[in-house]
Amino acid sequence: MYEGEINVYPVISIDSTSAEHNEYLLGENVSAKAEGLSPNMNYTI
Repeated sequence: MYEGEINVYPVISIDSTSAEHNEYLLGENVSAKAEGLSPNMNYTI
């Protein structure tokens, strides 16, 4: 069991201009902005 502190940051989905974007077509790439994410990394959720 993990007994340390876990930081949770809000995440917003964005388009290629970094504007918030919340509707995507099937197969379209989704970008995200959040504190604690490394730039130019791919994350799978």
